[in-house]
Amino acid sequence: MVKDAAETAAEVVEEVATVAEKVSSEVAGHLPEDGRLRRAAVVVEHASKEVAEEAHLARDIIHKVVRLLF
Repeated sequence: MVKDAAETAAEVVEEVATVAEKVSSEVAGHLPEDGRLRRAAVVVEHASKEVAEEAHLARDIIHKVVRLLF
């Protein structure tokens, strides 16, 4: 069913983004304060956090739509 596929996709995206956020945060913590790689890791960390939040919102929307339709 489409609902299941959409929900699974949102869950996977949220999980991957959460792991990417944690890993990039950990990596950033080990890099020099003023380095380009640290800045890049911080950008990835922030982007991953945003993606995880949006995926969570997408799951909420999917659940609401399913409740309205069924």
